[in-house]
Amino acid sequence: MLAERLRIIFKYLIIIAFALLVYYFIPKKSSFKYQFIKNQVWKYDDLYAPFSFPVIKTDEEIKSEKEIIISSFKPIFRLDKQVLESLLSEIQNNNDDYLLPHYHSINAENAFQYISNLLTQIYSVGIYNPKDIESQFTGNIIRIIDEDKRSKDLMLEEIYSVEQAKNHILTVCIKDSIYSKEIQIQKIVDAIKPNLQYDKQMTFHQLQAELDDILATKGMVLESEKIISRGVRITDENYQVLQSLKMTFEGKEQKGVSAYLNQSGYLFLILLIFTLFFTYLSQIDKQIFNTNKEIFLIISTISLFIIISSLVVKQSVISIYLIPFCIVPILFISFFGARIAFLSHIVVILSVSIFVTESFDFIFIQLLSGFAVVIVIQRIRYISQFFWSIMIIMLVYVLSYVSLQLLKISEFNDFEYWNLLWFAGNFILTLLSYPLIYAYEKLFGKVSDISLIELSDLNKKLLRELASKAPGTFQHSIQLATLTEAILNKIGGNALLAKVGCLYHDIGKINAPAYFIENQKDVNPYEKIESEKEAAAIIIRHVTDGVKIAKEHKIPKEIINFIKTHHGTTRVEYFYRNYQKKFPDDQSCEHEFRYPGPKPTTKEMAVVMIVDSVEAATRGQKDNSSEAIDKLVDQLVEYKMRDNQFQNANITLKEIKIAKDIIKNGLRSVYHHRIEYPAEN
Repeated sequence: MLAERLRIIFKYLIIIAFALLVYYFIPKKSSFKYQFIKNQVWKYDDLYAPFSFPVIKTDEEIKSEKEIIISSFKPIFRLDKQVLESLLSEIQNNNDDYLLPHYHSINAENAFQYISNLLTQIYSVGIYNPKDIESQFTGNIIRIIDEDKRSKDLMLEEIYSVEQAKNHILTVCIKDSIYSKEIQIQKIVDAIKPNLQYDKQMTFHQLQAELDDILATKGMVLESEKIISRGVRITDENYQVLQSLKMTFEGKEQKGVSAYLNQSGYLFLILLIFTLFFTYLSQIDKQIFNTNKEIFLIISTISLFIIISSLVVKQSVISIYLIPFCIVPILFISFFGARIAFLSHIVVILSVSIFVTESFDFIFIQLLSGFAVVIVIQRIRYISQFFWSIMIIMLVYVLSYVSLQLLKISEFNDFEYWNLLWFAGNFILTLLSYPLIYAYEKLFGKVSDISLIELSDLNKKLLRELASKAPGTFQHSIQLATLTEAILNKIGGNALLAKVGCLYHDIGKINAPAYFIENQKDVNPYEKIESEKEAAAIIIRHVTDGVKIAKEHKIPKEIINFIKTHHGTTRVEYFYRNYQKKFPDDQSCEHEFRYPGPKPTTKEMAVVMIVDSVEAATRGQKDNSSEAIDKLVDQLVEYKMRDNQFQNANITLKEIKIAKDIIKNGLRSVYHHRIEYPAEN
């Protein structure tokens, strides 16, 4: 009792934990409820400013202002007087390198004075290196800062570049024939260096300061001022005002009681959606609800898609329609059936609609696509069938979106066709559900139609071994699978699961095939066994042996359940009645003649039990006329109903009647009288 309570508590803790996780991730800021696109028509009522807000500049406007500042910015140069002093000192101390040696010293002194005056005049104007100026600065003015930190702006035409300074020296010296003969002009020219040094760091900081001073806004829209009227086309100017309103609205931080109310609303909605869903699940399928692994699979998948959606909405880069929400019902149809799949889809859509814009459109489109999933993907068996099913789902997506768009637009040019590209991406991502089914099987120990198709292959090692060691049992299993599949296709149910269950239900007979009549030839091993209890134990053992063999071969538990339940808790009647004849007063050992069970818990298991008992009994019956077959079927089913073998299975009396009719018709076709062909002469 305590363990059961702890299991229930743990289940609800899982649900609450995931609900809180979803709440943590979903966007909780106020969401702007209007969608608008430049050059499209405003499709809502006249819009008035709910509060005063600044108009935010466009990225293009900010970029243009930055380009103007950069192009007109004055690069900063520092004046270095040491350059001239070092050069003159170098010339004076090394006369032989810069003056011709055969002239008298007095001429050398005059020549030095001459070059000193020339260089002083040039350096006083200033020399810079054009390569220092970065290409982004396209103006022709620079700012010079001297050693006293005084600044002045000069045009580049007013100062010398290094090349201009060198050319100027050559030109002057060539014209002045008095001293030019005493000077090694080329050496002096080669020694010229700029005295205006580019200050890259200060230039960057000054430029960045001016860029940072650019205002992000341009003007204000006052509270209650009309922004746009219904039916008016959204111009560039209107678009920027609307964009500014949206950014201001979504960026406003809620405080005080308003913030707490808003946060509580999100939390209560998520908890309410989750609570209602799992409460309903506990009513419609207690088996799933009572299995914590199943609950974890369902809620983790639901939560994952809600969280992914919240991250997409927060980023505002891609459309919400890119997310393949249909993967949820596609996955769950494979494991839990259409009803739970569609309900799970509704939970995801309702939760996401809390924080997406155009929530009505979103819910409408996603619900229609969910309907399409339930209709076209009842069971996933073949990749070609799956591909075309996804195509149909995407067609529903597109048609529902187009229909909603046609209701809103006044001209075809207003159609928001680019969203169709998101649906194309959605189609590609939805195709991933096929390999995801396999991944979920391995992660959660589930079985889908994909695996069932594989298990139904008669070339599987275990089935080949059954056919080899117990050929009669193998033929019985195939006949059983055929009848069971026909019944479940008629009354509804997982026919493929039941078919595979039939193929493996008697797998335990591999260990002792000769003890079962369908495999016997001339020898009956029971003739050597005097104890009815021992004989019954051998018969019953094929169930426990079958479970053991199935587990060794990693057969899914959903198939093992058919091995356990195909006899339920019925008696081995033949040996029990023989025992009663010998010991009529002994009623205490009936349990030794009963199978361990459990009784069937699903419609599929109940049908397998019915068909198995009837098909086996018919093989041992000498009279296989239509009347005898009908009587046998009615008796065996009536006996199992009196024995309460179907009390845990969700099968109705009407479905049992349909099953009996199909069995009768099927067995009549097998055992009908054939024409006797005349012997050949």
